[in-house]
Amino acid sequence: MHEIIHLSFSAHANHATSHFYNAQESYFSYTSKSHIDPYVSFRQGKAADQKTDTFTPRAILWDMKNGRGGLPKAADLYAEQYSQDHNVWQGDAQVIAQPKMPVSPYRAALDAGTESADQLSIGNTKYWTDYSRVFWHPRSLFELENWYIDPIKYPNGRHRGYTESTSAPSFAAYEFGAAEYDAASKADPALEDTFRKYLEECELVAGVTTITETDTAWGAFSSLAIAEIRDNYLPKTPLCTFGIESPYAAKLTRQSLHTRTKSLIDLFSLSTIYIPLTIPSKQAVDAALNTHSYCADSWWHSGALFSTVFETATISARLRDSNKYVSLHDLADQLNTGSKRSVCGSLSASFGHTSALSLGQSSNDRKNMIPQKQSRRRNHSTHELSSMNIDRYSDGVPVDEEALHVQARFSDVSSLPDFMHIETMKLALAATTDTAYLLNDLLQILPMLQWHDHDERSELATKIADMRDEYDYEMTDSDYDSEP
Repeated sequence: MHEIIHLSFSAHANHATSHFYNAQESYFSYTSKSHIDPYVSFRQGKAADQKTDTFTPRAILWDMKNGRGGLPKAADLYAEQYSQDHNVWQGDAQVIAQPKMPVSPYRAALDAGTESADQLSIGNTKYWTDYSRVFWHPRSLFELENWYIDPIKYPNGRHRGYTESTSAPSFAAYEFGAAEYDAASKADPALEDTFRKYLEECELVAGVTTITETDTAWGAFSSLAIAEIRDNYLPKTPLCTFGIESPYAAKLTRQSLHTRTKSLIDLFSLSTIYIPLTIPSKQAVDAALNTHSYCADSWWHSGALFSTVFETATISARLRDSNKYVSLHDLADQLNTGSKRSVCGSLSASFGHTSALSLGQSSNDRKNMIPQKQSRRRNHSTHELSSMNIDRYSDGVPVDEEALHVQARFSDVSSLPDFMHIETMKLALAATTDTAYLLNDLLQILPMLQWHDHDERSELATKIADMRDEYDYEMTDSDYDSEP
C-alpha cells in the first residue's frame, strides 16, 4: 500500500477537501472495483465499540471556531468515546454553551438515505460540512482557538476577543498565523498527536498533499506546519502543495503582499511541487464547461473545481493497477527534471472540446502584483521549462498520445454542483519562466513592506534571488530591469 496523508488549511481549502473525499468515498464499490484505490486516502479503524469497522479520511483539517457548521467533532461512531460530557468534576456546575447549529438539509437526508442534488444550493452550502458525505475521525478536525468564522458576515475570520460592535482584524497578517500555530502546537498539537499516529499506521507512506490559502494568515500557519513535518517526520518524502491565491493580485493590501511574499517563499522551498490555484471568472468557467450556473463567489463551486484539479493531478498515485501507478516522486521528477524547481507556473484544464480553463495565476495577474509605476518588468515572453499533461477519461480512446493516460471515471455523487458532472479532462501543468518574473516582482516588493527585522528582509531577498535563478532561461539583468 502506498498511502497519502492529506492536510487542509482554511475553510476554502476544506471545501475542496470535502469534495475530494466525497469522490474518494464513491470509489468504494461492492459490485466492481474502481480503477482508483480509495484505501490510499482512507484509513481503516474501529468505532468506539471496538467492533464496528470504520473508514475515515487519512487527513487533518484546520478551521476556525464555527467552521464545522452543524457537524459535531465526534461523529456518531465516536460520540461516546469523545463525548465532552465525561467530566471528572462531580459537583454542581453551570454550563454555558452556544446553541448548536442545525444539520444541513442534505446531510439530514443523507443520514436517512434520501439525499439528492436538488437539496443543495449556493445558499445552503456555506460550510464545507453541509455536503460532506464521509465520517470524519475526531482526531482529524482541529480549530483555531482565538478565531471564528461566519461565511456570510466574516468569511475571512474574526478574532474572538472583540465584541460585535467593535472593529476587529481579519485573519490576514502573517504574524497572526505564526502566533496561532505556536499557540495551537502547545494546546492541541495536531502533528504530534494525529499526524504521527496516521504516519505510523501507513505501510509505506507515498507522500503528503496539502491545500492552503497563501494570501491570508493561513499561509503562515500552513508553512510552519509543513516545516515541522519536514524537520521531524518526513524530510525527503514528496510533498505536493496546492496554494489558493487571490485572483486579484493588484488589489492586495500591503499586509496581504507581506503575507503572500513570506508564505510563498516558504511553501516553494518546502514543497516538492507547488501548484497555484485561483478562482476563475464566471465567463471563463461558463465557456469551458458549457454552463451558466457557476458562481465565482461560492466556495462550494470553486472548491469543486479545485478538487477535480487536485484529484486529477495526483490520480496516478492512487491507481490500483501497479503497471499504471505513477508515484508523486516520479510526477515531481517530470516537472522539475532534476532541478530545484518546484513551482508550476502554468495550469489549465480542458473538458472535452471546449476552451481550456486557466486555474493557476496567469502571467498577466502575476505581473500586475505591484503597481505599474513601480514595476520595472512588463513585457516578456514565456518559455516552458518542463511540462506534464494528464489525460483522464472514463471510456474510449485518449486524445493526446504524449500525455499520461488515466482511464478512471469521475465521481458522480449528488454533492457536486450540476456543472461538475464531467466525463473527460485534460490537465496541463508546466514549469515556466513566468516564475522567475514572479520572484523578481517579490524582490521589488520587499522594500515597500514594513519589516521589524532588516536582517530577515536581507536573508529573504537572498533566498528569492537564488530561487529565481532556477527559472532563468537565457535571461540577463535587462530582462528584469527593462522599462515597459
